[in-house]
Amino acid sequence: MPTLVCQISQSLQNALEKLSRETGEPISHLVTSALSRSIGVPLHTLFQVSTSGALVRGVYDKAVSSDVLLDHGNFGLGTFDNLDGEMVVLEGAIYQVRSDGTVTRIFEEVGTPFAVVAPFVADQDEQISNATSFPLEFSQCRYHTLRICSGFPSCGFEAFFGHFDFTCKRRESPPIFSGDNLRFTSNHDNPSRMRHRISC
Repeated sequence: MPTLVCQISQSLQNALEKLSRETGEPISHLVTSALSRSIGVPLHTLFQVSTSGALVRGVYDKAVSSDVLLDHGNFGLGTFDNLDGEMVVLEGAIYQVRSDGTVTRIFEEVGTPFAVVAPFVADQDEQISNATSFPLEFSQCRYHTLRICSGFPSCGFEAFFGHFDFTCKRRESPPIFSGDNLRFTSNHDNPSRMRHRISC
């Protein structure tokens, strides 16, 4: 992460130190937050609704509406009421992936018992030539991202696959849960073109 060095007045330094003591926030966080608000660039934050542990315990009802979710991020994953498919949030749009293989963009307000979103703005954008496999490219991206980012890094990929398989959990009636009917697999040809974007 880049380091900013600048001169400030003594009164501003005193105010920062006082606010840091009162809030327990490091001065670097206070300055970053103030700069973010001042120039209109969102901080890279993560917004999570509930926990995976709550899902395991059968908490499947709406905790937050999709409108609230999109107020906090344009990129993420989650599920719908009663685990009615997987939620994919991509470029500010919500998609529902159901166990029958359909993928539908959701326009109306829906509820989610669990989701994680972030305001995704790429800090880096790279073209990957001659990509050989998604797992390999993802692991290289993850390694590179963890070396340069602090906080919650995220990677977005644009890729063209000849074939992509997935399975998705069927809608549940609470509080029945079985780990046996939840799995994700992918079987894809070698992607010839792939791009990843990193947000730190």
